[in-house]
Amino acid sequence: MGRDEELFATASLVNTWILFEQPGAWGPDALTESGFPESARPLTEAANRLGIRTLLIRRRNGEDRPPVVYLATSGGPDRQPWLVAGSFADPAEIAALDIAGLVEGTMPEFGQAVEDPIYLVCTHGRHDICCADNGRPLYRAMSQLQPDQTW
Repeated sequence: MGRDEELFATASLVNTWILFEQPGAWGPDALTESGFPESARPLTEAANRLGIRTLLIRRRNGEDRPPVVYLATSGGPDRQPWLVAGSFADPAEIAALDIAGLVEGTMPEFGQAVEDPIYLVCTHGRHDICCADNGRPLYRAMSQLQPDQTW
């Protein structure tokens, strides 16, 4: 209510996604209040202009490995959905990809295709308390069932 958002069905209605793994605590605006590198700002701004949804994701138990980025399209009437994943040292590296092509459904020459589904559960209670109340129990259950696929 205090954020002047709709109270019902606030899920994104976009077809193209960039999902960056970012460990640690996040503020209400995860992209700017999480320690996410400032070098990624031009990429996230360009993605917004193109209608690409950029989100941060994290696992409950972080591993000692490079962070992962997922690039995805949800598909549409004339295109198939796809999902690719790769690691990165700095999110700005992703800006070198043809992100405008992502909107057209062009799979980038990056990472590896992901065949299995991934499960993304919002638990960000500082943004929306509903996500904390409902998302955290769902995440705990999903991460026990599909630990390598749940974020």
